[in-house]
Amino acid sequence: MPPNTQLLLNEDGMLAAYMFGDTSREPLYTWTYEDFQIHAGPYKVTPSVYAFLANWLQANLPLEAWWSIEYDGYTSAGTEYDAVQAYFSMPFIEHEIMHNQMLANLEMTRSELLRTRHEYIMADLHLQNMDFPREFTAFAKQLIRNIERKIQIIERDIIDERDWCSYY
Repeated sequence: MPPNTQLLLNEDGMLAAYMFGDTSREPLYTWTYEDFQIHAGPYKVTPSVYAFLANWLQANLPLEAWWSIEYDGYTSAGTEYDAVQAYFSMPFIEHEIMHNQMLANLEMTRSELLRTRHEYIMADLHLQNMDFPREFTAFAKQLIRNIERKIQIIERDIIDERDWCSYY
């Protein structure tokens, strides 16, 4: 693998290739659900499926793909197909275990985010009542918006993961 590129999850949980592993820079490539969905046929790529596929890519991306990511501009291709085939070659019980674990993780994350949002809202109300400068209240409101965005993503993922059984 070229020493300058690392595959990491971005803040939205998507696998991305970063130069020098620097997540503050734009990724060289980001794998979306669609990169895998085109190879999955009628089966939906849910969060648990995506997690498996992303992990598989991290472990099995061929050297040519690493160089392509870093120098030529990578495009989704055969490696994603291979990842999907690896997923479908596993016993169904392993799929079910991954699905149940992902659903539990998503539910726990949602609970934590809801609690954090409540705490931020309470802090924001306190700042407003204490007549703090607008910069503080604006910052608190931005934190609340960021948490709400993450809650929306998690809730969408929970819906998708709950629908997993209808596809398999």
